[in-house]
Amino acid sequence: NWLCNDLYSLVKEKSNITSDAKSSVESSTVSAEQLGELVKMIDRGLISNVLGKKILSIMFTEKNLKNSPVEIAKQHGWKLIGDIEELRTLCRTIVMNESNKKLFTRYQNGEQRKMIKVFMGKIMRFSKDRADPQLLQEVLVDILEE
Repeated sequence: NWLCNDLYSLVKEKSNITSDAKSSVESSTVSAEQLGELVKMIDRGLISNVLGKKILSIMFTEKNLKNSPVEIAKQHGWKLIGDIEELRTLCRTIVMNESNKKLFTRYQNGEQRKMIKVFMGKIMRFSKDRADPQLLQEVLVDILEE
């Protein structure tokens, strides 16, 4: 659903820029096959929603793009990190960073829910949105509770 909304937004944005009143999703450069493949990648956990939106934008803006969403993801190195040990390393890197000491203290002092969100955001940025969000949260809580 969000993909369709994002595609519609890209089409609308293009029509505002080019003053093309005839722009529609049907006239988009993104084929139904490409959109379907992108949805499958997200459903299978190969990429995150954020990466899916980036791929959709590339497919929409690149003229004569014949690359599949899988090929675009490979070209940019966009594959979710699902390895638990790699996620643990990412979490430790951020949580144990001296600049995040106050955030960790706030976590210990009862602000667990808020600080988990803060740390999640920092780790996702650090990983360039490649960390699997669901696994990441589980691993992060484990690291914070060590």
